[in-house]
Amino acid sequence: MKKSLYIFLFICAILMIAGCATTSKQTSEEDSQYLTTLGNFSPFKLGDAISLWKSGDDVSPCEMELFCIPRTNKIEIYFSSSIDKVCLIMDAKDCAAFDENLLKYMNDYNEGNFDKNHKPKKDNSYGFMEPSVSWGVFGYNSYNADIKARFNYEIIGGKPYFSMNMESGLANGQTDIYSPKMTMYFSPSQLETIKEITDSEIIMAHIKELEKEAYEFDYQF
Repeated sequence: MKKSLYIFLFICAILMIAGCATTSKQTSEEDSQYLTTLGNFSPFKLGDAISLWKSGDDVSPCEMELFCIPRTNKIEIYFSSSIDKVCLIMDAKDCAAFDENLLKYMNDYNEGNFDKNHKPKKDNSYGFMEPSVSWGVFGYNSYNADIKARFNYEIIGGKPYFSMNMESGLANGQTDIYSPKMTMYFSPSQLETIKEITDSEIIMAHIKELEKEAYEFDYQF
């Protein structure tokens, strides 16, 4: 069972958000590791997903909406944290970092390397990414900040959940306003949902349909 779950999670990591809805291949026009755009199209919703918040020994659901932003090749994740409305913004580099650290988590699962007494800290984290967040009490765009999000695992109810700890960051243009500090937790089934709605093949098929509608012109002289 453990081996089969590892195989599933490996496939999950390949198809999910690494590359933010696209691949990380180079193009002839961009001397860059990651694509910076998928096309001049409006954002579209990928789907809904759930992670968990933890308070003491209790957990509660965090309902999320995921969107693809083709013009900038980013994924935006909308959710609520306490009184704040939050948008987590991940570019292709962030998505690749998420993928890399998820693979480390999966390897620990496969090898049985989890410690039931493990306490997540900076020095025992898998790694990190550097996304941005926007937030506000009445809307998502009151403030924005660049942050660091660290990946680890945490034992909750005897089970090792994948964790993403979003550190607080100073709001751009402010001197004393900081983004909320948040930690999300993911179970394997929640990762499966994210994998399904961020499948790069599905996203690129949608982009191809948009391109067809926008540019196809069946006429020849």
